Amino acid sequence: MNHRFATWLVGALFAFHVGIDPAVGALEAYLKVADIEGDFTDAIHSGWSELLTYDISVQNAGWTSGTHQTTPSLSDMYVTKFTDKASPLLFRAVLTGEHFSEARIEVRDPAAPTSYIEWWFQDVVISAYNTVFDEQSVELIAIDFGWLSYDYFAPGSGSIHFEYDRGTNTIATTATATSDAVMLTNFASTSTPEPTGPLLTCLAAGIIARKRPRRKV
Repeated sequence: MNHRFATWLVGALFAFHVGIDPAVGALEAYLKVADIEGDFTDAIHSGWSELLTYDISVQNAGWTSGTHQTTPSLSDMYVTKFTDKASPLLFRAVLTGEHFSEARIEVRDPAAPTSYIEWWFQDVVISAYNTVFDEQSVELIAIDFGWLSYDYFAPGSGSIHFEYDRGTNTIATTATATSDAVMLTNFASTSTPEPTGPLLTCLAAGIIARKRPRRKV
């Protein structure tokens, strides 16, 4: 287990025993990994898994010697969710190193007709899995990927979109505008972002899991 994921797990375990009861926001998030079925049954996300939290981070130290940009470091996508029927298959995927064509995360306001945020990952590997139990069973999953897209849909004012390809170190602002692609610095970094983000994410996940009853589907 790497240092980042270990810290993340410790945060989740600690969070089960703290007495803070934060306000729960109105947004909801869902995960679908390829054809793996989750428990959710609503019309829009049937077969998906409902998420408690997710976390992804990128760091770049900036410029060195006034001429060369340092290498950025992009994390896996870390998610927390209740254990569901997707769980054994996600656990198995870590053991076998199975590759999946895609994984998707959608964030929605239940009162709105469309998504608020969408993440789409391709060339996916489930790189880590941990499950913890304290009154309810919650699991912590890391998703590695070779390509991602990130969309933000602003109500009434259009959307913002970009894509990143790890294999070619390119970023594009639209799905089809290859002329917008920009070569990034060499991504062959062995470092990972500090675990502050995942730690806070799992603190929240543990609190929610302890304080909030599981949603019926």
